[in-house]
Amino acid sequence: FSSVLVGGGIAVLYFTITIAFHEYQIFTQTAAFLIMVVITMFTVLLSLGYNRVELAVLAILGGFGSPFMVSTGEGNYVVLFSYLTILNAGMLSLAYYKKWRIVNYICYAFTI
Repeated sequence: FSSVLVGGGIAVLYFTITIAFHEYQIFTQTAAFLIMVVITMFTVLLSLGYNRVELAVLAILGGFGSPFMVSTGEGNYVVLFSYLTILNAGMLSLAYYKKWRIVNYICYAFTI
């Protein structure tokens, strides 16, 4: 039950940063993106702490969705592909140590 509450809280964090960037311009694009990266890393740590694959899946969805949530329409491919490489390396290590196969499948699908 606690992982459902944590997952809901993490989703609210992602959407709050997105709205703060797009609607209210509270953060710059770089700041909003870095905050979302920190949220993703925190969610991965929570998935390890709670030993819940559901939180790892939420971290994957948030991690892969972050570039789109803070996108302004510019095509900065170098940053995008660098970020995807780092994200996939992190998720690969998570899948290796925890043997969560669903992490492999979701990361493969979103990377494609």
